[in-house]
Amino acid sequence: TDLDERYDVVFDTVGNLTIRTGRPLLRDGGRLLLAVASLGDMVRARGDVRAGTSPERPETFARLLALVAAGDVDVVVESTFALDDIVAAHRVVDSGHKVGNVLVHP
Repeated sequence: TDLDERYDVVFDTVGNLTIRTGRPLLRDGGRLLLAVASLGDMVRARGDVRAGTSPERPETFARLLALVAAGDVDVVVESTFALDDIVAAHRVVDSGHKVGNVLVHP
């Protein structure tokens, strides 16, 4: 990656990162979370890396929303599109070069 910034936590929820590509993004003591990991990464995950899946529970999602609302989680947003521009939003996502989330609003 070309990112110069380092993070306390990197949470990949779509499977774009591996242990090899995710670790360089961490600050000292940081944690890499791979929600969609390969079997190899799940086997190799230890120390600063957690890999695998977990059940989706409403109380966990509510806690995550509360953390975001309180400003305790920095959400990286690359771009924002109106629903009428959904095709452009898909182009950004499908480019393979996006850094951050693409938001679509009504």
